[in-house]
Amino acid sequence: MVALLVSVSLPAVAGSIDQYQAAVGQAAVRAEAARLAAAIAEVYAAGEGNVRLVTLEVPLGPGNGLAVGGEDIDGMRVRACCGGTDLAPVYLSDPPVPVVAEGGALTIGPGTSQLRLECVSADGRLVVLAGAV
Repeated sequence: MVALLVSVSLPAVAGSIDQYQAAVGQAAVRAEAARLAAAIAEVYAAGEGNVRLVTLEVPLGPGNGLAVGGEDIDGMRVRACCGGTDLAPVYLSDPPVPVVAEGGALTIGPGTSQLRLECVSADGRLVVLAGAV
């Protein structure tokens, strides 16, 4: 009887643990995206010439990462991915902050990364230049 109970409930428990681990990973990636967005807003608000170094801890795992910079709307949001699934981006809208990076976009993979954020003037407007250190 006990063996039957264990065999019936084990798949449900294992599935719950997998879902919990995925939720924790997504929350950690989202938190790092929010930290990066806040640092970008601070650099922009401080004005031209302001520089910040930001250390990010993206959870280890395949398909985990962040991205900033790019064309149009991509340049005004922090994109997050966990386990290969795109998460809701963090928009840099208050104030609207354009982010530029060499090569169009900067991708931050899993693990510890350090970024250099600098507020610069480009094409007559202030933007935040993001680069890996």
